Amino acid sequence: MGCCAFGLDLNGAAADAAGASVSAPRLFSRICSVRQSRPEVKMSFLPRFRHRATGPSERAAGRPALAACAAAALMLAGCGGSTSGDYQPPPPPVVCSATGGGGGGFALGVCAKDVASVFQPVETVVAPSDAPSYALALTFPPTLPAGLTISVDFTSADQTPLGTRDTVGELRGVAYEDDADAATDPDNLALTAPYTALIDFRRAWLYDQALPDGTNAQQTMSYAGFGVWERFGTASSDDGYFGSWYAGGSSAILTTNWPIGARSYTGLAVGVISPSNAASAGALPQPRSYGFSATVAIDVDATGKILESSRIFDLKIATGGTGTNLTIAGVPLDPIAFVWGASNFQGQPVSGTLLGTGGTDPDSNGLFEASYYGSSEASGEAGSEVAGRFRFETGNGLRAVGAFGAVRVPGP
Repeated sequence: MGCCAFGLDLNGAAADAAGASVSAPRLFSRICSVRQSRPEVKMSFLPRFRHRATGPSERAAGRPALAACAAAALMLAGCGGSTSGDYQPPPPPVVCSATGGGGGGFALGVCAKDVASVFQPVETVVAPSDAPSYALALTFPPTLPAGLTISVDFTSADQTPLGTRDTVGELRGVAYEDDADAATDPDNLALTAPYTALIDFRRAWLYDQALPDGTNAQQTMSYAGFGVWERFGTASSDDGYFGSWYAGGSSAILTTNWPIGARSYTGLAVGVISPSNAASAGALPQPRSYGFSATVAIDVDATGKILESSRIFDLKIATGGTGTNLTIAGVPLDPIAFVWGASNFQGQPVSGTLLGTGGTDPDSNGLFEASYYGSSEASGEAGSEVAGRFRFETGNGLRAVGAFGAVRVPGP
């Protein structure tokens, strides 16, 4: 497939590969673009959730390659084949290892060829600073290939331009990337595997805010951050990993003490949702992974216990479009309730289960963990925010991982 070098972004919009390397395409998709809806070109299961805006000049530059790719789909010999009639042996089968082992954790291993995903126990540590910078450490289990475990220090030099692969569902955050072409692409316009990426939603905007600033943010958190990460350890487009993270900031006055007194929080969630196998692929618009955003509402009693009235709901994905003109669709799932665990102790992270609420749409079940964050100096500021991560499976065969952050609702 040497002639097909198009990166399909993670929000479902096709991104032109003008100027991109054929041997290592953006966003791990080495297939023909689906910008033109052609019934003869089939969609692959592509784990993607981030959006790169494209301008008119970029789209025009991509059209000749698009035509070549469409023609290639109709040729038996494929791109670059001999015209002499010599036999061209088929390429060796792609072996995907991302679904090896698994079964737990707050990350997803995904295989495009097999249309499959499994939960993977990838240990994730993120240490944000006020610079901003992020120290990301990912420790993969021994059942997965050696070399995936990595530590990356993201700085402002690794930040993508506004509107470049920084949108998940309908929410825009701030994205950072460490990829194979860092030396030749200092402005982070393209993404070349192997790579590691992180998006922070400590400040989050709607996708259609062309110039996001503090005045139009959907949410701003003072004490914690949350978001998603992704890791592709080779140049292969077939297998990769997605996960979620949350962390307190670097302030010396940060405390994780639980709140004193009953209160409510409202916030946002982001994550990745994927078919577990080919049979469940019909539950999503296309047989691939999607990034999603959602709303979170959390109620806490006077002891700091998260009540079962707390919910994750209104999941949304982007099914097409570019830039500030995305097509947003809802995911048909019943609201998901938080159920407090039995072994939670003051000042420590809390955990519990997630359960569907039994409506007309498919139900879900899973796990969550979370921490309270606030100030140790200001009276009543303990537990001002809550952030955490979660995973769930649905009754129609989907798997999802995500993270959330929520801020206390003003009140007594």
